[in-house]
Amino acid sequence: MVVMVHDHSTKKLLQDKRSQRMEESNSLEKLPDELSEAVNTLSLLLSRKEERKPDYWTKVAKKLDIIFFFVYITVSAVFLVVIFSVWINAKDEYDRDMISHL
Repeated sequence: MVVMVHDHSTKKLLQDKRSQRMEESNSLEKLPDELSEAVNTLSLLLSRKEERKPDYWTKVAKKLDIIFFFVYITVSAVFLVVIFSVWINAKDEYDRDMISHL
């Protein structure tokens, strides 16, 4: 009787270990498939992200071009006004000096 119980429990342990090994084996067999699926998913996500980047940077570049254009025109206009006013004031002072020396 004792031997039968021992045999039964040993068989049960062996069956449990076998089923555990089978599960591990099945898990290991599925691992390459899961890894390749994960790699494919990441590749797809990265390719989508790369596809969006040119549009994003093109829009940023266009905005910067417009901003630069208006800043350039404004600074150029202010520069010309300042130079013109300094030139006119210098000419007026020169004319006054010439008249006072006469």
